[in-house]
Formats: sequence, C-alpha cells, structure tokens
Amino acid sequence: ADVTDVLAVVDRERLVTLAGPAGVGKTRLAVEVARGTRFADGAWLARLEAARSSASVWQSVGEAFGVSEASEPIVLDRLRGADLLLVLDNCEHLVTLLREPLDLMLKASPTLRILATSQVPLGTDGEVVRIVEPLGLADSVTLFTQRATHQRPSFAEQVAERGESATVEEVCRCLDGL
Repeated sequence: ADVTDVLAVVDRERLVTLAGPAGVGKTRLAVEVARGTRFADGAWLARLEAARSSASVWQSVGEAFGVSEASEPIVLDRLRGADLLLVLDNCEHLVTLLREPLDLMLKASPTLRILATSQVPLGTDGEVVRIVEPLGLADSVTLFTQRATHQRPSFAEQVAERGESATVEEVCRCLDGL
C-alpha cells in the first residue's frame, strides 16, 4: 500500500520526501517505488550519507549516473531535459545545504522527479512529505518471524513448541516496530 501511495504522489509531484526514524524502511520503500516507475530515462539512486558539502552532493549525484569527478555543471547538463526519477538517500544531515541543489536540479528539467529519504522534512518549497511509520505489532511480528526463519528454518516451529510467541511480540514492541 505504501509503494502504491508514494508512486501516485511521485506521478503528481516533483519533490517528495519520505521522512521517518532511522531504520523504519525509507530507503527500502524508495527503492521499491523506483522499481515501479516508468520514466523514459529510468530511476537513479544517489546515496548522500558521506556528503558533507555542496560539492560532495553534486559528486554523489554524478556517481549515481556513473560519472566520476562530477560537478554542478556536469550533473545539471546530465539532468537537462531528462525524464527520470532521482532518489536522494540519507538527506537528514544536509537539510539546509540541499535547498539550492534541489532547486537547480528541478529547474534543469520539467520532467525530473526527486524522491528523497530523510529523518526530517527538508523544508524546501514544493516539497511533499510522506511520513513512514514503523510497522504495527502484528506486521512486525510477521516480519521478525520471516527473517528469523530465513536464518534458522526451525525458528517458527521452536517458538510455537515452546510457547514463546509473547517473547517475539515483546522484542518487536521494545524495538518500536523497527
């Protein structure tokens, strides 16, 4: 349901931010949305966790396109007229720094869409924010059990035999559905 909702928003809006706590699944959701889009020039993922300056933002975006030693003019030239989705991952530490690059990128192409992930909204003009919530208890128990069973196939059987489903629920509750 989240993928469908965000896909619809990305179709309508040019700058969408998935905001929520660390570990909630913003990046996973953004990647699934990117897989579901049909832009003529595709979808591209730029990881910004190491970016600390405007120059490093441009470099990271350029690297997403396979361009080494990218700079603002190079990236803007690549984006000019492009029909694509650009996923900018881990933007929370760049909130004020990203305002100008986002504006320049969006001006470079009227068909460009940007999907950002951040622990906080970016506060940029035109931004549409979608809050990504932790899983509810039932869904987090299901996911925990699936992942644990993948690592140890007997996990689900052992939990059932020992009557430890309450323990799994408590672990998921303590982890706030993350």
